[in-house]
Amino acid sequence: MQALRQNPTPNTPAFQARKIGTAITKINNIKNEIQLYKLDSSDIPFARKMYMNIDLEKLHPNLDSYKDFTNWNLLIKQAVDSVGSEKYTTILAVQNKRPCGIMSIFQKAPKHSILDRIATWPIKPDKKVEHAGKVLMHSLFRHAINKSNNWISLTPAGCKPRYKSCIEFYKKLGFDFVETPYNGLECRMGKSDFARRAAQVENFFDFKEEINAQDVDLRKILTLKFDDTIGEKCKAFLQKLRQN
Repeated sequence: MQALRQNPTPNTPAFQARKIGTAITKINNIKNEIQLYKLDSSDIPFARKMYMNIDLEKLHPNLDSYKDFTNWNLLIKQAVDSVGSEKYTTILAVQNKRPCGIMSIFQKAPKHSILDRIATWPIKPDKKVEHAGKVLMHSLFRHAINKSNNWISLTPAGCKPRYKSCIEFYKKLGFDFVETPYNGLECRMGKSDFARRAAQVENFFDFKEEINAQDVDLRKILTLKFDDTIGEKCKAFLQKLRQN
């Protein structure tokens, strides 16, 4: 759903990203971590640079069609544009020191949050981060609980990159679908479902909340190279030598 964004003023206090939790997934007996960071005004330069470095077509090199990739890219840009805005909470998902997803939440009223934008992407060509979307949605449910919301809502994106619609994703998460006269199809969830749905997605990962985390400069701890670094190439080469 589109909502008015307010750019931070020059007097906006400068903070840095704060880690809010870690999800540990287990795919084919291999454990992976997805870290979540809450972004604030000082993260605007990093977020903008991140957006400029994400090449969705390069990250999906073997598709026969890139239909709706422009709209997918726009979802990422609009989520990045929310960073530092007063009424938005923006959360970044990270795996292996690379951003892999972003979500912006708009607080429309004291008891109502809107999932404004959500998008995920691979951290390397053809290397999808499993359950990144579910981890971000888990954070939305926790946000709604912490805000004592009565309900949350969203308008599903109309684009279908890779021939996939997000509607099925929201259905599996338990959202109710309502036709509205102004916004068309809208997804809604009441407060009685927040904790239950958060527990439901925890079937896919173990979540550890970060308590009293220190602010960090993402520019110093993350890479925006969505390909193997020199260090990773060397490590892979040495592993190959050992196998031979």
